[in-house]
Amino acid sequence: MLTREKQAFTDSTHHDLALRLAQLTAKHPDLQHLITAWPDLPDAVKAGITAMVQATTR
Repeated sequence: MLTREKQAFTDSTHHDLALRLAQLTAKHPDLQHLITAWPDLPDAVKAGITAMVQATTR
């Protein structure tokens, strides 16, 4: 069970993450499409996307 302090931190972190994600997807609509499709993508496709992103950000 979370303490009130930890719960408040978790809630704040989730809020901040949701806000940042909303800002990013508004600026980059393709990101929203990827996020929406992600749960239904085959593992091989997810691995390919992840590998391409990692290759370009190193």
